[in-house]
Amino acid sequence: MFRTFALTMTLALTACWEVGGANQQQSLLGNGETGNTIGFELSISDDGRYLVAAGADQRLYAVQLDTLRAVPMRVGAAERMVFADADSAFFTSHPEDGVTIVERASLRTGDRLGHWRVPVGSRFIAFDSPTQRLAFWSWFMRDVHVLDTRSADLHVFASGDGVIDVRWLRSGELAVVDATTWRGDEPVTLIHLWGEGWRERRIEVPNCASKLVISPVDDLALLAPTSCQKDPVSVIDLDRGEFVQNLPGFGPVAFSPDGKTAVAFGRQADLATFGITTEAPYSLLFIEMTDRTIETLELGDSLPIYQLTPDGEVVLIFSVLESATYDGIFLIDIATRTIRETHGPEVALREFVITPDSTLVYLIEN
Repeated sequence: MFRTFALTMTLALTACWEVGGANQQQSLLGNGETGNTIGFELSISDDGRYLVAAGADQRLYAVQLDTLRAVPMRVGAAERMVFADADSAFFTSHPEDGVTIVERASLRTGDRLGHWRVPVGSRFIAFDSPTQRLAFWSWFMRDVHVLDTRSADLHVFASGDGVIDVRWLRSGELAVVDATTWRGDEPVTLIHLWGEGWRERRIEVPNCASKLVISPVDDLALLAPTSCQKDPVSVIDLDRGEFVQNLPGFGPVAFSPDGKTAVAFGRQADLATFGITTEAPYSLLFIEMTDRTIETLELGDSLPIYQLTPDGEVVLIFSVLESATYDGIFLIDIATRTIRETHGPEVALREFVITPDSTLVYLIEN
């Protein structure tokens, strides 16, 4: 049985996806990695109870998805948000240059629960639920501001050459990835880990800077740039605070949900330097994280877009190029390394969502 609700939402679905790489168009639960942009992303809480969206009247609403009851949020002209807990969220607005207004509001009643004024104009938000801390940052800015919403304390951390990525670790540390520096022809990326008492650990990685991809089950992380003259897949031990090794391949990279396998791309020439022979210019790499052995699945002469299913058992690939070896949507079974073709009307893997049980993919087409 289908139900409709009277709130007419304004949602601008963007189509900023790459010719090759990890697909960023899937609608995910929770805060994503940088908070949610209001009006441009589907903002649904981790437990699936609330949807936050701008209405046609330009007001902000929280919709209780079990009852479809829409509640107006009593916050300012919010531009970005993160879900805080089961029934509240943080919202940010920028009424003037260099200042961010942070408000916490109830998703059940719409009432404002807290208000902070932060002297920073950063774009992104990283939220740590156990400590209720918010980190504010933007690409290539030199400072990361951390607001403790319990004490209202504000800490500022400076990076050397600008920030590329920020995320909270399970240990409670804040990881900050600096922009790339060069020592002659060799790239170097510095990762700062800020822990208890804001003590700092540093990890130096011989690779270009990119998003820090963290294992869902242990303290390993991967750094794999998508475009750099040196772009291997770097393995990092966050617990020890040290670089482990570089593997052939390039990003974007993703972990399977059990953390046992990582998926990346590989070039024929790069793989050959590690003694791996392929016939095609590009391959999909399956990296076993226990012993870091690599298996390849050749893709041809062009890079597709890929997406792992939630259970980590299937990689969906899609190419926008008619000349590609795999034109359309194909399914790669990770266990058997076999490829299956989809049948039916030609649709693109652009705007989509995968059901939690990994059995269905819903796609928006035109």
